[in-house]
Amino acid sequence: MNETKASLWEYLRSKEFFYTFGSLVLGGVLFVLLLFNVFLPWVTRHNVWVEVPNVAPGENRKLTKLEDAVRILKERGLTPVVQDSQYSPELPPRVVISQQPLALTDVKPGRRVYLVVSRKSPPSVKLPAIENTNREQARYQLENWGLKIGKIYYVPGDAPDEVVEVRYNGQKISVGDEVPRGAQIDLYMSRGQGVYRVELPNVVGKPLEEAVSIITQAGLIYGGARPKSDPKFKEPGIVVEQNPRPGPKRDSVNVNTTVILFISGEIGDVQEGVEDGEE
Repeated sequence: MNETKASLWEYLRSKEFFYTFGSLVLGGVLFVLLLFNVFLPWVTRHNVWVEVPNVAPGENRKLTKLEDAVRILKERGLTPVVQDSQYSPELPPRVVISQQPLALTDVKPGRRVYLVVSRKSPPSVKLPAIENTNREQARYQLENWGLKIGKIYYVPGDAPDEVVEVRYNGQKISVGDEVPRGAQIDLYMSRGQGVYRVELPNVVGKPLEEAVSIITQAGLIYGGARPKSDPKFKEPGIVVEQNPRPGPKRDSVNVNTTVILFISGEIGDVQEGVEDGEE
């Protein structure tokens, strides 16, 4: 035991030990210096940045097609990734809607740039259960699914103001059928057994197309348009008068009452009436 301790002590005092220990310390220092000054900067490209180009629409900027956006980003050493697609009726298909990171941001080369592009057609949604509900309940259900009420027709039926049939583009549809998001759904409502009265809307001052939509959605019949001059309305196609006329208070009329409109300007063939939906 004493001889072992003596030999160990002699080794620790020898030049061989100091050379070995010094080599290890020097090697460790060199490794740390190379790691932080050569290897890591080379891997992370320290102090090398790329400015993200602008491929998303902005003020006074033209739309960028997806193919052009991909080319521009790759030329800057970035990686384009299509993250999502959205439908917009105002945009052509396959153009960039937004990007992340935003333009003019400094990022590392090879950074992914996530793009949201426009799609050709809206996504489909399933028609909710709106038959045997009233108009307000049907409107609430349709809006929850991104749909809109189109035309409203009143047909014979037992319960007043109840949805008895649903159509899209003239075709009858049922709960669960798929239609494009944002589609206008036509409702066929029961007028009931008795006389059902609805509020008479005032459409004076409104464009003809909007006035017709308001009248039909109120459960009334559009009885056509006739020209009539009025100095207060110089723009053509504006309703200057209606018959029946609305009073100072909210008047009500029988459902399916015919409403005739008088519009400013000259019109060609005067439409004498439209189909009220009875079959």
